[in-house]
Amino acid sequence: MKRYIAILSLILIAFTGYSQLAGKIASNYIDDLSYGITWDQSQSAVAKPAMLKSGNPNLWVSLPVQNKLKRCVLRDDGTVAYYLSSTNSWNKDGISPYVTAKNPSSISVLPNKILSTGNFGDTSLHVGMAVHNTTDNTYAMIVTIHSGDSVTVGMPLPMTVRKWRTATGTTTGHLIDAGINYSSLGVVTGDLVWNRTDNTYALVTNVATGDLTISADIMASAELYTVQKPFIKIGDAFEICTANLSGSDGQVMVECPLFYERYSFSGTTHDFRISEFPLPEFEPHPWFVSGTVVKPFRYFSAYEGNIVSTKLQSVAGVLPTTSQTRATFRTNAANRGSGWSQQSYFALSAIQLLYVTEYANWNSQSTIGAGATDWSGAVWNNYNAYNPVNRSGLSNFNGNVTANLNNGDGIVGSFMSYRGIEHFFGDIYKFTDGINIFNHVPYICGNEASFADDKKFAGYFQVGVTLPSTDGYQTTLTATKYGFLPSAVGGNATTYICDQYYQSTGWRVVLSGGSLYHGAVAGVAFFDAGSASSFVAAHVGSRLCK
Repeated sequence: MKRYIAILSLILIAFTGYSQLAGKIASNYIDDLSYGITWDQSQSAVAKPAMLKSGNPNLWVSLPVQNKLKRCVLRDDGTVAYYLSSTNSWNKDGISPYVTAKNPSSISVLPNKILSTGNFGDTSLHVGMAVHNTTDNTYAMIVTIHSGDSVTVGMPLPMTVRKWRTATGTTTGHLIDAGINYSSLGVVTGDLVWNRTDNTYALVTNVATGDLTISADIMASAELYTVQKPFIKIGDAFEICTANLSGSDGQVMVECPLFYERYSFSGTTHDFRISEFPLPEFEPHPWFVSGTVVKPFRYFSAYEGNIVSTKLQSVAGVLPTTSQTRATFRTNAANRGSGWSQQSYFALSAIQLLYVTEYANWNSQSTIGAGATDWSGAVWNNYNAYNPVNRSGLSNFNGNVTANLNNGDGIVGSFMSYRGIEHFFGDIYKFTDGINIFNHVPYICGNEASFADDKKFAGYFQVGVTLPSTDGYQTTLTATKYGFLPSAVGGNATTYICDQYYQSTGWRVVLSGGSLYHGAVAGVAFFDAGSASSFVAAHVGSRLCK
């Protein structure tokens, strides 16, 4: 009953002139209409990174803001083309696969050409939809429709890699790798050999120790290869999914509803509250504020960004683009149209706030999982010199659900997803725009049209804090309502904030999340302010926001 009275008071605020009376009524029910956490950062180093929950206990369970985050396909003009299934993003919300339980009568070596008489002629079938192998529960996107009887699909998701190595010999029609026991690795006849040096493929026709007979003469000594399970085999059942995640219908994004926040700091204790309603002392989160306009929704990319035709995109089935400057990503994001940007500081802080008010624990690798942080640097460097290894869409079969998969060092396919946001941390670093740091002093901008490098005026404002001048695990936060900025270091991977902070002097940009080889230092609060705006690297990319 209290909740309804409080809501009525908010209606009075919005639709009558009795704002003073309505505000007085609503202030008595702030705890009924909000939820959040309090965190005393003075805890000793042996203390757990857990926080105390505050506000309405029922809202801790129902999580009314977090549970409204959902994947959709968003057009460049900002309108939603359609929402995706909450449990499987390969399908439109409420629309099930329209071809089911049909067996291919033949396949060929990659590109996978699937022949199934009469099953690919439906007019609703388009390039970019996915074929779901229901026998093995894998997906691959259609890249070519040849006729009503056959299609070609791309690389499968998830991709089961048996082994990746370097060939040690050259024999016609064979893959020679002395000393390796392929059978013990699970390699069987019908598996796929991918020559990663030449980007050619062949099927395994016979398995012996250190010697695979293959269907085409593609391997030579010293060439890199993987052995992996093929996407589909004769006799496998499959279905055609209904969403198109290739970008032709729009960008795959996570819709986030407007929410309000209140921040306070007393002594050594931070208090963070959120609400669906504009309660007294609460403000719209700054991500939703554009000038004098408060936006009802914002959009965060479901996947790491990929650049095609000078536009940053969020689509399934591709490797993220890296080795570009933050400014280049900024330009390619803005090329999508008005309101588009790469990941901004306020967008990042909004998702971080939703995470901490849901889990009340800084140790995101403990609450969600380690995600794609489980490779060693040496293995990654040997694999492809720190370039991306995971194609987007690994979390699609989880839909909007928070999920995690760890395959281990050197095995492709690890990921974490927070409510539909794949690789929110881990996999590759993500540039964060709208924040510049000069000699440890941060300057922030909320207007994507004013984003620029090495700038502290003309749209930017000084937060009024100074960040630590040494690297280390974060222990305390600055007392500010403008996101999560470290104020001290000295913890470890399981105490205080649990995530690493890096820094340097001069003008610096911010990288979030950590990468595939960062292990325990990565996480929701990872904060790297150690690179100049000219910095580029094979393991640094970006993502899209609207």
